[in-house]
Order: sequence, then C-alpha cells, then structure tokens
Amino acid sequence: MEKNSQMKIKRKNHINNLVISNQNIFAAIQERITSKQLGCTVIVPHCCNNNDVFSGLFAKEINLRYPIVEGNFHMLQVASLGKTQFVKADQNKEYGHQIIFANMICQDKIDAQKKSRSLNYAALCFCMNRIKYYVNELLISDNEITKVEIHAPKFGIGSAGGDWKIIKQLIDDSWPSISTFVYSR
Repeated sequence: MEKNSQMKIKRKNHINNLVISNQNIFAAIQERITSKQLGCTVIVPHCCNNNDVFSGLFAKEINLRYPIVEGNFHMLQVASLGKTQFVKADQNKEYGHQIIFANMICQDKIDAQKKSRSLNYAALCFCMNRIKYYVNELLISDNEITKVEIHAPKFGIGSAGGDWKIIKQLIDDSWPSISTFVYSR
C-alpha cells in the first residue's frame, strides 16, 4: 500500500522539463547538434499564419540562417489551422544530430481584423500535440537518435496576441516528458 502512495506523490509532484533562457536560440541549437557527448536532435517550433506569409521577427531570423524552412512553408498546398510542417534544416554529419523546424499553423490572419489576436489556441494545442507524437516517432523509428529536445522562442505572443501564461501552461501539459528550452530573446 505504501509503495503505491509514494508513486502517486511522485506523479503529483512531477517536475517539468521547461527551462527559460536568455541565450541566443540559434547559437544554442547549433551547440546541441555539434556536441558529441551532450548532443541531441532539436525540434524548433514556432507559430506561422494560414495566409502563406512567413513573417514576424523570429521568421526573419530563421530565413537568414535556414532559408529552406521558409521555402518549404511556401510549398504547403494547404496551410490550414492545426497543421504542423516539419522541416529538416541542418544535420551534423559526424553525430547524426538534426535541427528540425516545426512550422505550426496556428495564427488565423484571415479573420485577424475580427479578433484582438490572430493566435488560435485550439490550433496551437493540435500543433503542440503533433510535435509530441513526432518526437516519439523519431525516438522509435530511428535507432541513431537517442535524445530529442525542444528549443523554442516565446511563441504565440507579440503580433500573434497570445497570453504567455496560457501558452506556458500548454507547454507544461503538452510536453511534460520532453526537455524544453524557451528563449526570451
């Protein structure tokens, strides 16, 4: 009996793997794929809109470093809310670690004038759930990949109009067993 109650306590007091960092996200993800001992494959989720415009401060930074991400975004036949597009942007040939961007279509720019925010929380939840399953697929299907982390900007706020307190709770709920790093700059 006592053993079961201890297990419940451990689950109840689960420590989330979320770290907020002031480091530059692009330097951090390059460091993760080039490290032999501590390296890993990195998923970089960010919010995109549904009107085929790759815009925003973070999108511009992505395009400067990894133009393939925007190129693939524009090749989407249907950029419907809730869709997540995964784009392999870089790979360390020696260790096999990858940088994979997750273009989360969760901003409804078509109806943005009618609302105070373009972020659609339902679509964001769907995209975040797809990322969780994608991480699991990577770990199961590829024997070379032994560790996957999520490294993300503070997505969904700014021009998208989302509330960081809500988004942080969605991260806690969606990715509790995945090491997640969020960058504030």
